[in-house]
Amino acid sequence: MRKSKCIVVISLIICSLCICVYAENITGLQEQSSELAEQLNESNNRLQAVQDELSQNMQQLQEVNAQIASSEEEINVINIQVDELMQQIEENEQKLQNTQKEYDDLQDVLNARLIAMYKAPKLQNLEVLLKSKSFSNFLSNYYLLKQLIEYDTNLLETAKKQKEEIETTKLVLAEKKKQIVIDKQTQQKKTQVLANIKTMREYYIS
Repeated sequence: MRKSKCIVVISLIICSLCICVYAENITGLQEQSSELAEQLNESNNRLQAVQDELSQNMQQLQEVNAQIASSEEEINVINIQVDELMQQIEENEQKLQNTQKEYDDLQDVLNARLIAMYKAPKLQNLEVLLKSKSFSNFLSNYYLLKQLIEYDTNLLETAKKQKEEIETTKLVLAEKKKQIVIDKQTQQKKTQVLANIKTMREYYIS
């Protein structure tokens, strides 16, 4: 009987120990589970932050790409303007050269006419008319003198117009050359801005 009691006591002790060990294992597992859940939640939060940042970078990258396209288009337009201005300058310089030559030749003719008029007697034209042998000869001489006067007048008028054309062409050339300088400066600035934007794009891509 006493032996039986000992066995029962021993069994109870063993059961108590098993229950304590089981309870400790359960508690440990619960703690590990809580830690894992916390780590998983933290990882999810970090993943969400990374996804948000990636989304922002993608949006900024799209904006940068749009800026690059716009800047490249602006530079292309400036290049076209510069090419057109260069062509216009070349045409105007050729026009100026031709007009200047015509003007110089006309000046030689005018100078020759002025020298001839200076050397001629002051009443030469009147004498020519008075020495006419007949009325028809008078009319013929008058017509010739009139044509000569009109010729001189036209020479002067043409010289005046060519002189004005030369001055106008010079002004146009000066303005176009000035505009080319401005356009090239703008082109350099926009090219630098474009390079900076492309560097920014590489940053967002990375």
